Amino acid sequence: FPVTNVAISWALDENFSTGGNVQDVTIKDSIIAEGLADSYGEEQPHSSGSIINPGAERIRIWKNIFVHNQNRNGKWRYDSTGEFANNLVYNYGGPSSSNTNDVTNYEFANIPIFQDFIGNRFKPGPGSGNNSYSLFSSTSYPLPTGSKFYVFDNKDARRTSNGQPQWTVSNITSAFK
Repeated sequence: FPVTNVAISWALDENFSTGGNVQDVTIKDSIIAEGLADSYGEEQPHSSGSIINPGAERIRIWKNIFVHNQNRNGKWRYDSTGEFANNLVYNYGGPSSSNTNDVTNYEFANIPIFQDFIGNRFKPGPGSGNNSYSLFSSTSYPLPTGSKFYVFDNKDARRTSNGQPQWTVSNITSAFK
């Protein structure tokens, strides 16, 4: 199921998400921008780009522009598979790394994540933190056993040239490569 050439913005939670057992969804050549930051009143600001929920298979997020989303500029939960490729992520907000492509296993589930992370460009903007990894998993929440990530040709503030190691863009340990 392809979704192409759309502009998705100003959502209350994330600008787009998958729900339930979905397969073969492609989001490409689109703009995912400006998730509303204070839409929930006094709760924590919640400006989010996207979330791929459990049960999603073969999800492709290709050649998009993610801009001015505070977090979830790609968020993949357990039991999901797909590709995050050739995207531009600009002005990912906040001081933490969960504002980029986040694969943190907050639920402590033990169903793996499989993701290809290829050819993306992460460009900090005025709202971006200085310590962000482009592919991130919190060390407080272990990744599901068996999760695997293929990482190639991504650029960010940490990896600026092809001569640097591919995994410079991530804090994920070698067990998942």
